[in-house]
Amino acid sequence: HKAIQTALLAASVPVLEALVPNIPVHTGNLREHLDVSITGEAKDHELQIGFPGTGNLSSWLEYGFVETGHLPEKKVLGDAAPRPFMRPALEESKEAAVEAFKISIDASIDASAQKNGLDEKAA
Repeated sequence: HKAIQTALLAASVPVLEALVPNIPVHTGNLREHLDVSITGEAKDHELQIGFPGTGNLSSWLEYGFVETGHLPEKKVLGDAAPRPFMRPALEESKEAAVEAFKISIDASIDASAQKNGLDEKAA
């Protein structure tokens, strides 16, 4: 359990390194709310990187939006083009994140084997 959590946190580092410099900054609200969390139990863990407490702001920036008025006319009141920053960061860092996860798991296995008096040849 702890080894998986440690490995997931290790995997988050390359993603964060790619993400943080590209977070759009207007008020600094997104950067202030950047959060890394691990959910789940036993074999079912999930790493989440996001911006809790910012409503839909990160989604609006990532995917863009069109604001419309009410019926009957539903005029377009404004729109914003997508400014992707999360998807490119994940794409850029996914291989490094997987490698960081593997290295961390291997280190945990080696530490456990050493703690229990097992050598690598027997494993």
